Amino acid sequence: IDHEVLPLPGATVILEGTEYETQTDFDGKYYLKVPIDILAEESKLSFHFVGFEPSYMPIKNYKYCSITMDYSISGQFEIEIHSKNNKSKSIVMFLVI
Repeated sequence: IDHEVLPLPGATVILEGTEYETQTDFDGKYYLKVPIDILAEESKLSFHFVGFEPSYMPIKNYKYCSITMDYSISGQFEIEIHSKNNKSKSIVMFLVI
């Protein structure tokens, strides 16, 4: 959720140090199924969303958790878009907001 307690649909949730990740749904909820044998005492989840600072939370024995994400301090972010036209030439565009 953001600082106004609104859900952030499409936020990325990653188990740090692994390839396990998912995205939040329209209500800001997510489900991430991970084999128990890869979890360690220091395992943590990271939460990412464009325009917000990443948030991190140790997993411990949580079954459910809620975090709050803060707006990015810089207020700027860059998006790189890769596209191919019909002649198979790569087009790269940058957008800085």
